[in-house]
Amino acid sequence: MHQIVTELDKTIKAQGGAGITDMTTMTVFITDVRLGDRLMQIRKEIFKDCFPASALISVSGLACACLSVFWWCSAGRFPSTWAIACFRLRA
Repeated sequence: MHQIVTELDKTIKAQGGAGITDMTTMTVFITDVRLGDRLMQIRKEIFKDCFPASALISVSGLACACLSVFWWCSAGRFPSTWAIACFRLRA
């Protein structure tokens, strides 16, 4: 999971942002509600005291059945900066 955050950080930097610290919003879709606590813990580790606005949404499926998490984020200082990560994570 931390590798995914590293990739999101690289993507934001590649688009001109300062990285994960620029993130102002994040929306995470999960297919297994058991992943929720794990994702929230990782969010706390990454953002410490300054959380971006976020939503964690449980869905019955994603466009590709092999995926379990779809993570979309944007960086506020650079409105056109956004990143997406899709991956398989087991509860």
